[in-house]
Amino acid sequence: MQGKKSWLERIKYHFNIRLFSPQQPLPIKPRYLLLPMVVVILLGLTLAMFADVIFTTQSIFLSHPSTDLCSQFIYWRLFGATQIKQGNLALWNPQVFSGTPFFAMFQSALLYPPNIVYLFFPLPKAINLDIAINIFLSGLFTFLWTSYRRLHPLSCLLVSILQMFCSTRFLHI
Repeated sequence: MQGKKSWLERIKYHFNIRLFSPQQPLPIKPRYLLLPMVVVILLGLTLAMFADVIFTTQSIFLSHPSTDLCSQFIYWRLFGATQIKQGNLALWNPQVFSGTPFFAMFQSALLYPPNIVYLFFPLPKAINLDIAINIFLSGLFTFLWTSYRRLHPLSCLLVSILQMFCSTRFLHI
Protein backbone atom coordinates (compact mmCIF):
# COMPACT_ATOMS: atom_id res chain seq x y z
CA MET A 1 0.00 0.00 0.00
CA GLN A 2 1.52 3.23 -1.11
CA GLY A 3 -0.74 5.58 0.87
CA LYS A 4 0.05 4.12 4.30
CA LYS A 5 3.15 5.36 6.12
CA SER A 6 5.05 3.45 8.73
CA TRP A 7 5.40 4.84 12.24
CA LEU A 8 9.00 5.76 11.51
CA GLU A 9 8.03 7.79 8.45
CA ARG A 10 5.34 9.59 10.49
CA ILE A 11 7.91 10.48 13.17
CA LYS A 12 10.31 11.75 10.50
CA TYR A 13 7.48 13.79 9.00
CA HIS A 14 6.63 15.25 12.42
CA PHE A 15 10.18 16.35 13.16
CA ASN A 16 11.01 17.57 9.67
CA ILE A 17 7.78 19.27 8.66
CA ARG A 18 5.79 20.03 11.80
CA LEU A 19 8.50 20.88 14.32
CA PHE A 20 10.81 22.61 11.88
CA SER A 21 8.39 24.22 9.51
CA PRO A 22 9.84 26.83 7.12
CA GLN A 23 7.27 29.38 8.32
CA GLN A 24 9.08 29.53 11.67
CA PRO A 25 12.79 30.16 11.18
CA LEU A 26 14.77 28.91 14.14
CA PRO A 27 17.57 30.84 15.80
CA ILE A 28 19.48 27.54 15.89
CA LYS A 29 20.99 26.90 12.48
CA PRO A 30 21.45 23.12 12.75
CA ARG A 31 17.78 22.32 13.30
CA TYR A 32 18.44 18.75 14.39
CA LEU A 33 20.07 20.08 17.59
CA LEU A 34 16.85 21.60 18.94
CA LEU A 35 15.43 18.51 20.65
CA PRO A 36 18.72 17.47 22.32
CA MET A 37 19.21 21.03 23.55
CA VAL A 38 15.70 21.07 25.03
CA VAL A 39 16.33 17.71 26.71
CA VAL A 40 19.55 19.04 28.26
CA ILE A 41 17.83 22.23 29.45
CA LEU A 42 14.87 20.38 30.99
CA LEU A 43 17.13 17.77 32.56
CA GLY A 44 19.37 20.48 33.99
CA LEU A 45 16.40 22.32 35.48
CA THR A 46 15.06 19.09 36.97
CA LEU A 47 18.42 18.23 38.50
CA ALA A 48 18.80 21.77 39.84
CA MET A 49 15.42 21.51 41.53
CA PHE A 50 15.83 18.02 43.00
CA ALA A 51 19.61 17.73 43.49
CA ASP A 52 19.44 18.12 47.26
CA VAL A 53 17.15 15.08 47.68
CA ILE A 54 18.53 12.94 44.86
CA PHE A 55 22.22 13.21 45.75
CA THR A 56 21.87 12.91 49.52
CA THR A 57 22.92 10.01 51.71
CA GLN A 58 20.09 10.66 54.18
CA SER A 59 16.75 8.86 54.11
CA ILE A 60 14.52 11.76 53.00
CA PHE A 61 11.13 11.42 51.31
CA LEU A 62 10.13 14.31 49.10
CA SER A 63 6.68 14.64 50.61
CA HIS A 64 4.83 15.84 53.68
CA PRO A 65 4.07 13.02 56.16
CA SER A 66 0.30 13.55 55.91
CA THR A 67 0.03 13.12 52.13
CA ASP A 68 -1.00 10.01 50.21
CA LEU A 69 2.59 9.36 49.24
CA CYS A 70 3.65 8.74 52.83
CA SER A 71 0.48 7.07 54.00
CA GLN A 72 -0.14 4.67 51.07
CA PHE A 73 2.19 4.78 48.08
CA ILE A 74 5.41 4.10 50.00
CA TYR A 75 4.06 0.78 51.21
CA TRP A 76 2.64 -0.18 47.81
CA ARG A 77 5.92 0.61 46.06
CA LEU A 78 7.89 -1.30 48.69
CA PHE A 79 5.61 -4.35 48.44
CA GLY A 80 5.66 -4.35 44.64
CA ALA A 81 9.43 -3.93 44.39
CA THR A 82 10.20 -6.62 46.96
CA GLN A 83 7.85 -9.06 45.24
CA ILE A 84 9.43 -8.43 41.83
CA LYS A 85 12.93 -8.76 43.34
CA GLN A 86 11.87 -12.16 44.70
CA GLY A 87 10.67 -13.19 41.24
CA ASN A 88 6.94 -12.86 41.89
CA LEU A 89 4.43 -10.76 40.00
CA ALA A 90 2.30 -9.51 42.87
CA LEU A 91 -1.28 -10.16 41.82
CA TRP A 92 -2.63 -10.04 45.37
CA ASN A 93 -1.64 -7.95 48.40
CA PRO A 94 -2.27 -10.06 51.52
CA GLN A 95 -1.20 -7.24 53.86
CA VAL A 96 -4.33 -5.08 53.42
CA PHE A 97 -7.50 -6.32 55.16
CA SER A 98 -7.88 -9.99 54.20
CA GLY A 99 -6.17 -9.33 50.90
CA THR A 100 -6.81 -7.00 47.98
CA PRO A 101 -5.97 -7.07 44.28
CA PHE A 102 -2.57 -5.49 43.71
CA PHE A 103 -1.63 -5.95 40.07
CA ALA A 104 -5.09 -4.88 38.86
CA MET A 105 -5.09 -1.78 41.05
CA PHE A 106 -3.97 1.24 39.04
CA GLN A 107 -2.35 2.91 42.06
CA SER A 108 0.21 0.12 42.34
CA ALA A 109 1.57 1.03 38.86
CA LEU A 110 3.52 -2.19 38.79
CA LEU A 111 4.26 -2.05 35.06
CA TYR A 112 4.79 1.72 34.80
CA PRO A 113 8.24 1.99 33.13
CA PRO A 114 9.79 4.69 35.38
CA ASN A 115 9.04 2.50 38.40
CA ILE A 116 12.02 0.36 37.50
CA VAL A 117 14.08 2.61 39.78
CA TYR A 118 12.51 0.81 42.75
CA LEU A 119 14.43 -2.32 41.79
CA PHE A 120 17.84 -0.67 41.86
CA PHE A 121 17.72 2.02 44.55
CA PRO A 122 16.67 2.12 48.20
CA LEU A 123 13.08 3.21 48.74
CA PRO A 124 13.59 6.90 49.73
CA LYS A 125 15.98 7.55 46.84
CA ALA A 126 13.73 5.64 44.42
CA ILE A 127 10.68 7.68 45.40
CA ASN A 128 12.59 10.94 44.94
CA LEU A 129 13.96 9.75 41.58
CA ASP A 130 10.47 8.69 40.52
CA ILE A 131 9.11 12.17 41.27
CA ALA A 132 12.02 13.84 39.44
CA ILE A 133 11.65 11.54 36.41
CA ASN A 134 7.91 12.26 36.22
CA ILE A 135 8.54 16.02 36.39
CA PHE A 136 11.15 15.77 33.62
CA LEU A 137 8.93 13.60 31.41
CA SER A 138 5.98 15.93 31.83
CA GLY A 139 8.12 18.82 30.58
CA LEU A 140 9.55 16.82 27.68
CA PHE A 141 6.18 15.56 26.50
CA THR A 142 4.66 19.03 26.88
CA PHE A 143 7.43 20.35 24.64
CA LEU A 144 6.76 17.65 22.03
CA TRP A 145 3.01 18.25 22.13
CA THR A 146 3.28 22.03 21.81
CA SER A 147 5.81 21.70 19.00
CA TYR A 148 3.37 19.38 17.25
CA ARG A 149 0.80 22.16 17.61
CA ARG A 150 3.23 24.39 15.62
CA LEU A 151 4.11 26.83 18.37
CA HIS A 152 7.44 28.61 18.17
CA PRO A 153 10.24 26.52 19.75
CA LEU A 154 10.96 29.12 22.44
CA SER A 155 7.32 29.24 23.45
CA CYS A 156 7.29 25.43 23.49
CA LEU A 157 10.24 25.49 25.88
CA LEU A 158 8.60 28.11 28.09
CA VAL A 159 5.33 26.19 28.25
CA SER A 160 7.12 22.97 29.15
CA ILE A 161 9.12 24.70 31.92
CA LEU A 162 5.95 26.31 33.28
CA GLN A 163 4.16 22.99 33.25
CA MET A 164 7.05 21.26 35.05
CA PHE A 165 7.20 23.75 37.89
CA CYS A 166 3.59 24.91 38.17
CA SER A 167 1.97 25.25 41.57
CA THR A 168 -0.53 22.42 41.13
CA ARG A 169 2.34 20.04 40.45
CA PHE A 170 4.33 21.04 43.52
CA LEU A 171 1.35 21.32 45.84
CA HIS A 172 0.60 17.70 44.96
CA ILE A 173 4.10 16.60 46.01
